[in-house]
Amino acid sequence: MKETALLKLDFLATGTWQHVFVNHDEDDAGWVYKVPSAFGYILPFKHAQRFRASSVAARVGGSLAAQTPFISRMYAARLRRVCLKNFEHMLALIETIEGHGLSDILLPCATLRDTAVVLEVEGVTVYYRGPLLRQRRADFLFERSENLGSFEWREVVEAHHRLWRCGVTFSTTTAVLELKNWALLDGRLRLFDTSSLTRDPRSVRGQLNEAELDRREAAVLRRTAERNSQEPLLDYFRFVRRELNRDKLDQLWEADLDFKH
Repeated sequence: MKETALLKLDFLATGTWQHVFVNHDEDDAGWVYKVPSAFGYILPFKHAQRFRASSVAARVGGSLAAQTPFISRMYAARLRRVCLKNFEHMLALIETIEGHGLSDILLPCATLRDTAVVLEVEGVTVYYRGPLLRQRRADFLFERSENLGSFEWREVVEAHHRLWRCGVTFSTTTAVLELKNWALLDGRLRLFDTSSLTRDPRSVRGQLNEAELDRREAAVLRRTAERNSQEPLLDYFRFVRRELNRDKLDQLWEADLDFKH
């Protein structure tokens, strides 16, 4: 029996948790492919966008590990396992969202649990087998809280509320107050960065602390002032914070489910 040629994907970009690839086949050009990040395997361990630990102790440990080849390999292996676990959890949450009839919140996508592909990264060929997310390419990615006039602000509030009602939320303030996780497709707001999805309301409840929201808002306003941005951010924040807060979370959490976790 003739073997089927493996899909060949070319490196496009990376974040902390995922590497992103594209297929240059014309019939597949409108899609991207995401795999769990594996610095030290797929991308160099010292890549500029490698995993950034949140705690000071972990960052120091990572810096020391990077200086010793043996420890570096061990550290890279541990991070690979962590990223794989997070990626599989993310795929499960995407399937949960789709199962509740909320797929219109997401960019069109397909969760693939065990797929073999060939990855091309800066002239190096890497064979990969494992979970993969195939996702439609967006028309526009919100990366710096810009272009606020391009969508109805109620869309982002409604998306969060619908997710909350089914017991899904985000683990970061950025995903709530800012637009970095969101994109536009055919004029509609869609979620493209799904890496911070969680079923733990405590994760987002802590981020919805008024002081934390104030801090994040001030940081965003400071950055946009440095760029002389004319975006109506203050109005946007006021609008969002009226409906995305702890009281609303407690009111809506799992409201559409017949049982509590």
